[in-house]
Amino acid sequence: MKKRFCILLLCLTCVFSFTVQPIKAEEYQREGVWIINVSEPAELNKDADLDSDKTSELETGVYMSYERHNNFYKVEADGEEQWLYKYPYVEVKEIVDMNNDSLTLYMDKELYSDPFDEDEYKNGTTLPQGQYKITKKAFDWLYVDDGTYQGWFEAELGQAVFDNTIGEYADPEIEGVAYKTQIINYSDNRRPGYTMIPKYITIHNTANKNEGSDAQRHADLQSNPNNKTVSSWHFTVDDHQIIQSMPLNEIAYHAGDGMSTGNGDSIAIEICENSDGDFNKAFDNTVQLVAHLLADLHLDIDAVKMHRDWSGKNCPNVIIGEDRWDEFLTKIQEAYDDLIIPESPVVGWYQAVDGYWYYYNEDGTMAVSKWIASGVNWFYMDGKGRMGTNLWIATTEGRWYYVDGEGKMVYNQSVDGCWINSYGIYRSPLWQG
Repeated sequence: MKKRFCILLLCLTCVFSFTVQPIKAEEYQREGVWIINVSEPAELNKDADLDSDKTSELETGVYMSYERHNNFYKVEADGEEQWLYKYPYVEVKEIVDMNNDSLTLYMDKELYSDPFDEDEYKNGTTLPQGQYKITKKAFDWLYVDDGTYQGWFEAELGQAVFDNTIGEYADPEIEGVAYKTQIINYSDNRRPGYTMIPKYITIHNTANKNEGSDAQRHADLQSNPNNKTVSSWHFTVDDHQIIQSMPLNEIAYHAGDGMSTGNGDSIAIEICENSDGDFNKAFDNTVQLVAHLLADLHLDIDAVKMHRDWSGKNCPNVIIGEDRWDEFLTKIQEAYDDLIIPESPVVGWYQAVDGYWYYYNEDGTMAVSKWIASGVNWFYMDGKGRMGTNLWIATTEGRWYYVDGEGKMVYNQSVDGCWINSYGIYRSPLWQG
């Protein structure tokens, strides 16, 4: 089995006078889908506490869990739900559904029945290099099921990359803030080269108040080949610049949640708090960066998370300590709206910087959750005003409509095995009209 590194917590604990009660790590709980490989018999506990009663012993094998409490995972054994601690011989990965996302594989890979690098899970099939649709991922492992090939494979060091993803930017500014790249080299402890499609943006504070500990110093720390720390992040922001250290479409080690969503599916941003810098300016610069990322990556404000959301760590410590998280989110939403809403009045179609098409009514309001007729075609605007594409739209009457890749309602054709009539309607078998 490959050597696995323990994903360390990046941000140090600092002491502040809190107006927001921090979550203690031992109280941290989250639901999800985790696959667990137990390579040695493991004791089970009645509760998520090592001091609780020992109930039974879990045999070696692969198990599923749907609830995590700190470093305990709820599993079913002997017909009962019990708690498994993440011992060194217990490997845990969170499974995340993908949307048949296109990926290019640059070398042949062996396929496995489960996402663990052990011979017993090899299924005897080799996946040749090429382009594939990915249906789910488990941190560094990807799942393919295209009718010809089926199974899990691991791709590291840039051996596979999701298509149509952003790695870095070419412009010297991001929304008026100076920006540059200082991408670190591949390494096991900082940049393993696992591809991802970002689903979240995770906010950290550096917990480093030392003079001179600005974005450049932290970027240099990541670039230092003698740095053996198992931690990394994508951006560092201070009061005058943004420095990118990791490609946006690669996993970094920052969230303290092991091989789960925080590390595996989110972009990490560190906000500097050096004593000789202006934290409020760094705060505002980060607002601009996050708004830009939300627009580019087609994410909503709900995708912005605290480090605390993934592991219970008291981070971003300054923002939590000063009770400014709601202010932070509000400013991001305002900056995002400034990006996608036209500066001058628009009537009709408008394509914003996020790539989506919007439609503005004659009174200047955005069309939301409604159909728009344009020429001979009909288009559906969703609850956020975005034109839908490749999408089924349901009505309460049991009727279904479908819009294609250009957003047009389709007629007289079959989609996903469902026949759509000349009115653009597919009636489900439950429809009684």
